[in-house]
Amino acid sequence: MAIRFNSKNQLLFIFSFCGIIILSNFLLIYRLISNKSINKKLENYMNIMISKNHQNEFYIEQNILCSMSSYERILQYIEKYDSTFYTRDTTFILLLPKDACYTCVIDLFKEINQLKIDINSIYLIMEKQDKQIQRDWLSYNFKYHCFDEQNIFTSLNLKDNPVIIKTTAKKIDNIILINQVISPKLLSLFFYKKIIT
Repeated sequence: MAIRFNSKNQLLFIFSFCGIIILSNFLLIYRLISNKSINKKLENYMNIMISKNHQNEFYIEQNILCSMSSYERILQYIEKYDSTFYTRDTTFILLLPKDACYTCVIDLFKEINQLKIDINSIYLIMEKQDKQIQRDWLSYNFKYHCFDEQNIFTSLNLKDNPVIIKTTAKKIDNIILINQVISPKLLSLFFYKKIIT
């Protein structure tokens, strides 16, 4: 028995079919727009990561790869300036370039203070004397500080990035470069070789 389509059924079928096609197209357009948005976010994220990678490369090239003898001169300078500082086995020397961001420096002081390290084991050397930074340093009960009277910083090329040197038995054990974003966990690892949570 054959099924007959009258014109009313044919029109309903055509409208239904067109509706399905239109709805499918809307869904396809929505998916394309969603995917484009996700791709844009991924592209932005990748660009940020590439930019950070280039910054890190620049930091390493400009700072960490400078001659180790320049950092060793800092140790000799402190020993001449204050021979009592090296009575401890492990010490830390914070090098503060003159162009360092003031707010970042204060944040760094605060983070170091929260780590509860021995205040007698850390020394601040400023490229240029700054009374305000000295006051802030002392406000955290840190003791040792001085400024570079022998222009040692000129050979370090630190730009605006503070550096912390870790010494063991008067020898350089480790060096960390501090950029604008201070990581408490990274500092904890550097000072204690463990993450404090």
